[in-house]
Amino acid sequence: FISQITNFVNGVIYVYQFNWLPSLGLKFSFYVDSLSAVFALLITFIGIWVVIYTGQYFKGEKGVWRFNLYLFLFMGAMVGLVMAGDVITLFIFWEMTSITSYLLIAYNAKDPEAQRSGFRALFITAGGGIALLAGLVFASTVVGGSDFSSILNNGDLLRNHPYYWVILSLVAFGAFTKSAQFPAHIWLP
Repeated sequence: FISQITNFVNGVIYVYQFNWLPSLGLKFSFYVDSLSAVFALLITFIGIWVVIYTGQYFKGEKGVWRFNLYLFLFMGAMVGLVMAGDVITLFIFWEMTSITSYLLIAYNAKDPEAQRSGFRALFITAGGGIALLAGLVFASTVVGGSDFSSILNNGDLLRNHPYYWVILSLVAFGAFTKSAQFPAHIWLP
């Protein structure tokens, strides 16, 4: 990403698409513009510092490699999330962050509270992910495409649809659960 900064400043956008289920018109795609590149850099920069801190925090503890593996998987899921170019890709990486959050929270398998907390986080964030998917699939149906450029370029069509508030509520609920906003904040502590 750093090597492409000049391109991003000049407005270059990279789009990568792989036909996933061509019969249904579903693609696995990435859309990398300056905003997603900034977030990818932010995620990796902060992630590297967390890994360094983790090395000191767990110094001498066996199995720290497993925690770091979960941390790298979480970082990869976050980078995939900010570069997602369509609904399905976003949902896959969204749920990967839920699963890896569970693994990170429930890392200490001997602590029953860690296990309960991890399951609570997984249950709430994965449920919010299903709501997000439903809202985005509904939006895709309204605009006629599952890629984000189709959805974002048809804002008026979405806003004028009779079920706009349902779509907006589902997407907002998904975002609220992942970011631990009220009323879905109970998993964070």
